[in-house]
Amino acid sequence: MLWIQENEANIEKFMSMENIFDCSKEVQSLLEEIMKYHEKIESILNEGNQALKSNFFGKSKSEKVNLQMSSLAKNWDKLADSVSLLEQKYISAMNEKSHLSTFKNKTNTLMCYVEEKIQIFHQIGKEADPKIALACLENLIAELKEKDAEFKRANVDLDATLKNNNFSKTFLLLVNTELSSVDKSWQSLCGEVQSAIIRLKAVCERESDLEKQTMKGWSKMAHFINDWLEHAEILLETYSQLPNDLESLTNTMQKFEEVLINLTTEEKKVDEQLDYGELLIQNKSFKQSNINEITDNINSFKTRKQSVKKNIQCQQSRIKELLEELKAIENAEFTSWVQQANIVKQKLEEFDTKEKEVQTISDARKAADDQKEIICRLSSCEADMNALFIYGNALLKNKKLGEEKSFALNKETNEIKEHWDELNKTLSTINANYEKKLQLLHLQANNKVISLVDKLNASCSWLDFVKAQVDNLISRKTNKVSVLLSQEHALKKHFSDLDSKANEFEAIVKLADSVLIEITANNLNNQEVEQHLHQFKGKWSNLVDQLDSQFRSLYDKINSLLDDKKGQIFKMLHLLKDNLNETQLNNDKQNIKRNINKIEELVLELSKLEKPVLKLFEHNASLNEVSMITDNEKLILIQSCDDLLKEYKDCVHLFNEAKKNQQNAVLQFITKETDFVINRLNKLNEMQNLLNEGLQNKNLRQYYSTCQNWLSEIEKQKEKLEELNGFVNEICHFLPNGTKQIIDSAFENLDHSKTVYEKVFERFNVLMLQLISQRLQLSGTAIQEITVEAANLEKKEFIRFEDTAGLLINLKNVVYKGDQIKFELDLVTDQLTELKECGALDALKYQKMTQQKRELSNEMQLLSSKFFIQKEKYLSFINNLVLKKLDDFSAWLPIIKKQSYENIKINASDITVLKNQLNEMKEIEQQIDEKSFNSILFNKDVSINDVLNESLINQVNFAVEEWNYVQQWANKRKELLLYGLQKWEEFMQCKKDLLDYLQENEKDLLLWNQLDLNDASNVEAKLNMLENITNAMQRRREHVINFNKVADDLLVIIGDDMNEINSVLSQVADVHDFWNRMVKNSIGNSKKLQKSRQMVIELEQGINVVDTWLTLTSSLLEIVTENLEIAQLEAILIEIKEKDSERNKIKECLESVSDWYAQLDGNDDTRSHFSVRKNIKELDDEFTDVIEKINNLNNLKGKGKLLWYRLKGNFNNTNDSNPIASNKEGGTTMFGRLVERTVSLFKTEKKVTPVTEE
Repeated sequence: MLWIQENEANIEKFMSMENIFDCSKEVQSLLEEIMKYHEKIESILNEGNQALKSNFFGKSKSEKVNLQMSSLAKNWDKLADSVSLLEQKYISAMNEKSHLSTFKNKTNTLMCYVEEKIQIFHQIGKEADPKIALACLENLIAELKEKDAEFKRANVDLDATLKNNNFSKTFLLLVNTELSSVDKSWQSLCGEVQSAIIRLKAVCERESDLEKQTMKGWSKMAHFINDWLEHAEILLETYSQLPNDLESLTNTMQKFEEVLINLTTEEKKVDEQLDYGELLIQNKSFKQSNINEITDNINSFKTRKQSVKKNIQCQQSRIKELLEELKAIENAEFTSWVQQANIVKQKLEEFDTKEKEVQTISDARKAADDQKEIICRLSSCEADMNALFIYGNALLKNKKLGEEKSFALNKETNEIKEHWDELNKTLSTINANYEKKLQLLHLQANNKVISLVDKLNASCSWLDFVKAQVDNLISRKTNKVSVLLSQEHALKKHFSDLDSKANEFEAIVKLADSVLIEITANNLNNQEVEQHLHQFKGKWSNLVDQLDSQFRSLYDKINSLLDDKKGQIFKMLHLLKDNLNETQLNNDKQNIKRNINKIEELVLELSKLEKPVLKLFEHNASLNEVSMITDNEKLILIQSCDDLLKEYKDCVHLFNEAKKNQQNAVLQFITKETDFVINRLNKLNEMQNLLNEGLQNKNLRQYYSTCQNWLSEIEKQKEKLEELNGFVNEICHFLPNGTKQIIDSAFENLDHSKTVYEKVFERFNVLMLQLISQRLQLSGTAIQEITVEAANLEKKEFIRFEDTAGLLINLKNVVYKGDQIKFELDLVTDQLTELKECGALDALKYQKMTQQKRELSNEMQLLSSKFFIQKEKYLSFINNLVLKKLDDFSAWLPIIKKQSYENIKINASDITVLKNQLNEMKEIEQQIDEKSFNSILFNKDVSINDVLNESLINQVNFAVEEWNYVQQWANKRKELLLYGLQKWEEFMQCKKDLLDYLQENEKDLLLWNQLDLNDASNVEAKLNMLENITNAMQRRREHVINFNKVADDLLVIIGDDMNEINSVLSQVADVHDFWNRMVKNSIGNSKKLQKSRQMVIELEQGINVVDTWLTLTSSLLEIVTENLEIAQLEAILIEIKEKDSERNKIKECLESVSDWYAQLDGNDDTRSHFSVRKNIKELDDEFTDVIEKINNLNNLKGKGKLLWYRLKGNFNNTNDSNPIASNKEGGTTMFGRLVERTVSLFKTEKKVTPVTEE
């Protein structure tokens, strides 16, 4: 009932849906499930009726069962009605789904076609040549027009189909949605293609090719090449003089490389233009004079280019050689210093700074002596290190190193000095540590002796305590295994304690030996240690021997008692096994109970031995854990225990197997009997499978006889099952769970098979008749549909090939449907014959269905005759139509081929002429499209081999080849026209840009031409003006290059009658000559001005350096007087000494200033441009005066008079008789301190000669 209610709800849900073909699988599965459940419901109702008739349930329950069966039958009939309505709705929905699937296949095909053409359209858009792209797009739009007509015809057919069938709103909505999507994509594609064709036609309306304009284009290229060569020659002249210092030379090389990169970039353009000139020479259509001119230009350019490249390579080599020479000098000096530094570092690294670990007093003394020797050797390395520092300072002072090497030298010097300081400090610290270690070792030796004696006394006391416990244990006598095992465990514990102390005792003995050796080496008393050690070793050895002998005696006694108990248990187990062997496996129903009782009694006896066995096993395991027995004894214990346990487990296993084998024998007998019945019943499934497979079985008579035989067989098997069931009830207490279910299952299969078999014939006949009726009904409906379609085809008129081809396709589809109907009718005939032969169909129904099938076959035969006549009519019309088209094409072909043989090149020196030619070409293209055979050749549904005879096919193929040639000629000429139009438009735009730029810069050119570059006023303004001229020249060249490129492209297509190009080129040539003269002059003056300005900048920098030094040094010399305090005088003398160290550097700078000034003063072109703020001669005189004063001051310092003069008063007041000696002893007098400071300031040797009072 619950299942019926659930399916009623599902049916109501599906019936409430407007459209159920989206969930057709769920509906189909529901219907199949209800059909399968029909037999079960019928069986339940029949069984209930039989039970009620036999009063099986009794009076009280019969009424309740009757009500339930009535309710079940009522609900089932209601469900059957709902199923009938759902089947009708499902058939209608599946019909719509079939139409929708067919429609979607067509729309998907069209969408695939649209997507394919979109991809083709995008590929055409990637084509670089606009002429090729335009031709491809025109072919594409022609194909789309043909497809558009087919698409419209399909829409008309679809409208007719929708009107003639009563489809749902959902179906119509889906169809309209699909149509809208396809139409939108189609219109979008057509619009994009049309727009692209319009754009390409606007771009491709230009062409011409003339030798004169090509030569003018070459002239522009020659000007570009000549400018590049002049620029390269100016570069070589600019960098002809190289500086002698490393830094300036490096900067010069970088600038030279940057300019050279720009030249190399433009060199590629020069090479391309020279290659283009080589191609022009090979053109045989050119005049010989033009070829000679181009040849002379190329040879001249190549010669100059080779010379320029060779000079550039020489200049690069000069710069690199000079740079390498300066770097070699620097590297040699620095390498020499590094080698000496490595020697010093290696010596310092040889010193061992690792502090040794000393354990004895003698080792500590030896290590301290070795460390003092290492400190002495370190002092000898100080002289080499000081010599290295002096050499490095000399290199830095003479500035023989660059900035990077100087930084590296200072860094290395600091690292060596830090290393030496750290090494000295580390060695001194290690020496002090050795001294402290020696004192500590003396103290530790005394402490070790005291600690050792205490440990030996404590160990002896513990050994005495253990011996007393062992003596007390062995004094007790007993024969019980448990008591003996407790004594064994106690001995084992003592043994374990002694073993745990073994490591400790061994460590004490080793410690004692090492202490004795150390005491002997240090000359200490060792008698006390030896006495205690001897006493300890004796007590330890005696206790070990006593424990070992006592344990062996106790172990032998326990083992003997356990062996006796094992023997008793073995005898009892063998006795039980002998009794079990007397029982034999027997399947006799009378002796089964006797065997079962015997087995259960033996199992009970065996269970009584379990506790003794386990107890014995525990005793044996405890004895086996003793670590003092040998491995062989342990193996014997384990083996004896394992044998006993194995024997016991074997007995348990044998008893369980005996019981299990008896149960299996009974189960095998029951299963064998029930399996035979079930296997006989399973064959009934074969008949049920025939029904489920669609009732297509041809051998129906055998099917009926087999069913009758099985009904009698089922009764026989039922008697066997009842006899077997009685036997199982008698022994059910002995059998395992689930045995009774085997018999019950066999009974259920038997009853179910009998019920199903009684219903199978009735169900078979009903379903077979329904299937035949349904097929006849569907065949009749299909015949009516194709009759209507055939009538509609006869009414349609056909004038063109496309219309007729479409009708032919429709006719082909109708014929295919007729063939399907014939197949269905033949199948109905076979099924009726089978039903009649097996007696399942009476004569009246058979005659009625046979008559209905015969009428349908006659109708199909008449339709087939009409189809053949209509097809011949279509084919005849198509052949006549193609023959007429071939005659028309043959008359038109000679006229158009005459035009195609003419020269395809165009000749239009004016854009108006070019546009007229393009319009004429459009008219020719229209004629070619009208003569196309695309409608015949490119119809994918109808092949010409199917509709034309052999002679017409050959004529059509030949005509198509001729048409393709004409089409290619038209496409190529149209591409040239469009390309020429594009180049015309580009040329006009470039011409406008160039002339506009020349007009805008005309005033600037006149202004620059009036400037005097040798005028001395405002040098910076002149330099800026030169830079503006160069930039303007570059912009002019860019405009001219763009114009030349476009003009060259146009000349190749149009021809040589182009006055506009000649006019523009003459204006550009005049400006070019004027700019070249002005730029050459400006570059020469620019170089002079830049060189002079750089020299003046360096001159001013040198004067500032010298003037600053002179000012500071003079101010210091002026304040050196006798009135200064000692500290002030010392500070001033230090600053004067630093300034004096810069004497050579300032002198070199002053000489450079004099040279630069002489060069500027002797140059007439640049003398008036620059001025120097200070007289060089006065600067030289000031330098000489300052140097003289410094020399006088150094003479006073050398004699020691300067500072001694200031110290005279303090010298006379001192109380020390020997001031020098007082200072050496750490003197504290003022005179001693002053002498020490003086020596440090004016020291010229390592030892200072003491100054006497005189």
